[in-house]
Amino acid sequence: DGGIIEGGNHVISNLYCNENINDINAQNVGLFSNIRSHSIIRNVIVENGMFIGNNHVGGIFGISWWGTVINCHVINSTVVGEHSVGGLGGGANRDDASSSVIVNCSASGSVFGDTEVGGLIGYCGGIMTNCYSNCKISPIHRRTKFSNIGGTVGNAGGYISNCYTAGDIECDTNYENIAGGFCGSFQDGKACFVYAQRFPIIGKTENDCIISDTTSFNDNYLQSA
Repeated sequence: DGGIIEGGNHVISNLYCNENINDINAQNVGLFSNIRSHSIIRNVIVENGMFIGNNHVGGIFGISWWGTVINCHVINSTVVGEHSVGGLGGGANRDDASSSVIVNCSASGSVFGDTEVGGLIGYCGGIMTNCYSNCKISPIHRRTKFSNIGGTVGNAGGYISNCYTAGDIECDTNYENIAGGFCGSFQDGKACFVYAQRFPIIGKTENDCIISDTTSFNDNYLQSA
């Protein structure tokens, strides 16, 4: 484990990663499949990319196991998966000793998924700060439950601060959605100084989460599918 990948702000264009979305083994799809403990990815830019998989799908990484991502950006790209899908990364994990860290990152484009779907990260259990997303989020299977959907994070825990989203969420109000302009579901931890154009900011909270200093810019966050 460990090591640093320095992208030097060079742009990787037209990258196409296509796995079978219906294959449960098509997981950890992205420019980097796994980011391991104590590893650092920084100053990497992906533009006009396409990433398709089943589980843990993102433009920069599929899953982060306590790694650090700094100043990485996904521009005008499409990410498609079923579970834990995000414009930047699919999942960012933590445990009692270590935490994934995401700092100064952004994503724009389109994200398609069913559960734990976010404009930036599908599932974020670590630390995320100074990040921005502008992705349109849409379901894959319109007749199944489309849940834990957020403009920035689908399902979150940990600490999130100084983040903003401007993306649209396309979902049918007849579904049992857990959707929020910024985060679909916040399980535990703290979110502060987070902003979204859609309301409510957080779809659902659990375990005495601390949510403070949030702002929405539009009370109508649902767009009929």
